[in-house]
Amino acid sequence: TTTTTTRPAPTTTAPTTTEATTTAPTTTSTTSTTLPPTTLRPVSTEAPLRVWLGGDSLGAYIVTGLLGGIADLTLASITHDFRISSSLTQPDFVDWPATMTQVMAVEAPPEVVVFMVGGNDNQPMLDAAGTPLSTMSPEWQVEYRVRVAALMDATAREGTRLIWIGLPPPKSGIRLELNPKLNAIFAEEAALRPWVTYVDIGPLLSNPDGSYADRLPPPGGGDPITVRSNDGVHVTRRASEWIADIVWAQIVSTWALPPGQ
Repeated sequence: TTTTTTRPAPTTTAPTTTEATTTAPTTTSTTSTTLPPTTLRPVSTEAPLRVWLGGDSLGAYIVTGLLGGIADLTLASITHDFRISSSLTQPDFVDWPATMTQVMAVEAPPEVVVFMVGGNDNQPMLDAAGTPLSTMSPEWQVEYRVRVAALMDATAREGTRLIWIGLPPPKSGIRLELNPKLNAIFAEEAALRPWVTYVDIGPLLSNPDGSYADRLPPPGGGDPITVRSNDGVHVTRRASEWIADIVWAQIVSTWALPPGQ
């Protein structure tokens, strides 16, 4: 269930992965051909912006940053639903396209959706016909794209914008090859949908040569801080605030919120 909160999100643990395949998601889609209207309503303290954030555990600290002072909570009502160990490959645990359809079906749906997933997608899956697909195979990538498209299309509603956050550079293992492939799918599918903005956090969390970094100086300068967890997958709480800054700046720009917020 979606949790409405006025305090920082709880600390999350690292995701776990499994090699078991599972059933296909209940919602599938291809490239959207219907574009939602571009009109966005005025935002005020009397009618704050409805913001929803969700995905796997990678993005939970983004909520912490937004609620901890980055977002103007007089202008934004923030809810979140992060599911540890969830993925797009294993919908028997959380079927994110179907869940997003439910999120958008309420009387007052989110006007900003922020989504981040992929930390647990380093595993095989089944396609809609029940055929096993090995991780990163061409068929696997086609099916993964279908699921990304379905989730994005579920947010295609008048007055709603989706901010999709890409994956950070991984430290080692299969994710070295997988994450760039997933980020490419996210970016390509977002580019087909005018209501979707893809946020590439790779440059923010990489060394100047694009390689993985454990410690980096803040974007505005200063002493380096630890930016990645020991698992080499998650982003630390302090570095997640940098991502939250980008998310809030995107919201301020899109919705023409008052300067300085």
